[in-house]
Amino acid sequence: TDLDYKELAPSVKLLNAVSDLGQCENVLDYGCGTAWGAIVALKAGVKKVDAVDLGENIIDSAKFYAKLYNAENGFNAFKVDENWLNEVENNTYDGVICSNVLDVVTEDISLSIIKNLSRVLKKGYLAVIGLNFYMSEEKAKARGIELVDGNKLFQNGVLRLLSLSDEECTN
Repeated sequence: TDLDYKELAPSVKLLNAVSDLGQCENVLDYGCGTAWGAIVALKAGVKKVDAVDLGENIIDSAKFYAKLYNAENGFNAFKVDENWLNEVENNTYDGVICSNVLDVVTEDISLSIIKNLSRVLKKGYLAVIGLNFYMSEEKAKARGIELVDGNKLFQNGVLRLLSLSDEECTN
């Protein structure tokens, strides 16, 4: 029996948003992780998805999940470096997925990614941006996460989340 690919999405809201990409021909899943977004997009009817991330191991996981969920047709996963997006031609993609990336990097890197995603996305098409939930100082402390500079959450010395409220994200 087929596994239910819809269970891969972190939320129903993101599942529905990525499913709306179904009419697209060529989608970028930037910071794909295990490629849940790419798989949902392909199942929704997207013809081709480039799923990219910085680590070789995560790309291996993405390929595994694509095979597991019978989403290999049109699936293209590859490791990139932090400069790859700068080199992608303008108007290359008619859909973009970027989930849980922008809030786990510093603000300057996040802004650079947003600018580049808007540049590589064809005019009038859809970008799906997913962010982690806001974490208060109390919740961070209860989870053993160190809060630095009021919004950077570190665990074991590694930046895990740039915690911004909805208002801060939209400014």
